[in-house]
Amino acid sequence: MRLAQTSIRIDPPTPTVKPIGFNPILSYIEGYAYNESGAAIPNARVAVKLKANNEVFYQTTADETGFFAVYSNNLPFFEYYLEITNPVVGIPVKQTTTQFITFNQDYLTKENLNLVKSTRADEPIINPETGRENITLSTPTPAAASQPSAKVGNQMIALVFVLLFLIVAVGAILFYIVKKRQQISS
Repeated sequence: MRLAQTSIRIDPPTPTVKPIGFNPILSYIEGYAYNESGAAIPNARVAVKLKANNEVFYQTTADETGFFAVYSNNLPFFEYYLEITNPVVGIPVKQTTTQFITFNQDYLTKENLNLVKSTRADEPIINPETGRENITLSTPTPAAASQPSAKVGNQMIALVFVLLFLIVAVGAILFYIVKKRQQISS
């Protein structure tokens, strides 16, 4: 008995157009917190989260107009995104750096800001020699917007004290051992 061979027709895949590229890693962020529909969010909580593990790297709060700024010392070197939470609704919105730039395009153009290079009118926003602002922001930001969390600062101070204590303790032990050896040999 012969079996007839049948063929199965498989259509070729339909090509899809996918954007290729990465979101820019901004070295400075200044602008307004917007929701998905483009409305500014007053007093929004803004978290800078690492794309690799979704961990919060830095967090700040926008002012009553939705304006906030994050300086380079509070931004990671690796790819990140913003998580913007409306304090009234409480539902976080994930926003890539590309989306942030798109929502803030008019403001960035008006202020002549380049967030990748961290410049305003081609001048550095942060003076590398002093580590301080070169140019005053045109819109006032709340104190929390540019301050790292106190918890991190306290941890660093504690770490410095522990290291100093260990260095002094090791030095004292070595001094004691050297003196003991000198006494024994004499």
